[in-house]
Amino acid sequence: MGRTFHLATAALAAITALALLGAAATIRPITLPADADESREGANRALVQRFYDAANAVIATGEAAPLAALIDPGFIERGSTAAMAPDREVLIQRIRAIAATGADVRLTADVMAADEDLVIAYV
Repeated sequence: MGRTFHLATAALAAITALALLGAAATIRPITLPADADESREGANRALVQRFYDAANAVIATGEAAPLAALIDPGFIERGSTAAMAPDREVLIQRIRAIAATGADVRLTADVMAADEDLVIAYV
């Protein structure tokens, strides 16, 4: 009975290992080296930072060209309740509206988390 118990334990351990390897491959594809992934994540974080720098320039000066250059012309804000089409121009108008309040506002990404092409910023 002891031998059967050890065989069952070894089989369960092997199945668990395979499940964990499968989960790891889902999270980070095996074909993508970690260094390449971290480099891409760093580039994506830098892009998000450039977005906030450009948004702050719009707030400070009203000049929207650098921000417009960062936003894809086909941009559509998902889940927007705006009466107008939630596109790139509406986003720029919203940022200009911040400046129109007269408040001394600056958008700062205090914390950023990146996973491949997804970057989340706490602003």
